[in-house]
Amino acid sequence: MSFENAIYLWQQGERRLRDAPHERRATLERVTDALVAELRRRLGGRFSSGELVELYAQSTAWCLQVAMKLAPADPWAWEAGVVADAAFGRVVASMPFVVGKKVQAPQGSTVFFDLTPPLAQRFAIRIDGRAQLLDDIPAEVTVRITTDGETFVRLACGRLDPEDALAGGAVHLAGDDVLGRRVVEALNFLF
Repeated sequence: MSFENAIYLWQQGERRLRDAPHERRATLERVTDALVAELRRRLGGRFSSGELVELYAQSTAWCLQVAMKLAPADPWAWEAGVVADAAFGRVVASMPFVVGKKVQAPQGSTVFFDLTPPLAQRFAIRIDGRAQLLDDIPAEVTVRITTDGETFVRLACGRLDPEDALAGGAVHLAGDDVLGRRVVEALNFLF
């Protein structure tokens, strides 16, 4: 399974969780949080994107066991397409937290991540009251952070020193260099 396919499925899981009936949300959130904790335990802390995708592709049957234990009377909370996919998706959904809370980027700023192959993806976070993942990439951004997807994941998992990545040219910044460096230095957000 490719990273692109996996991330699509994980984002759909997050969407299904958000769209779940209000009366089921608390249980689904509790199960998803437990699955995220189990992911941390299974992966042993730091991991690569390849390892995350590999674990997902091997099987999410273990997710059913966790879900059944937490919500034995609620079989709708065992649906892997919701809780398992959402748990894996939370890894990706952490970027607004990094830009908004950890870095405290200024109001009105937009941070654009341009991840090249392997694991190519483009996304932007805008600070407008709070940090939000944008649906589209705006024409004007405050800083553009360009790196390959594997380097991004290694930074996010603490497997690569941000200073080394910047100094060695693995990460390129365009625009507000100070904000870009602060974001890169705060990327170790997963574990």
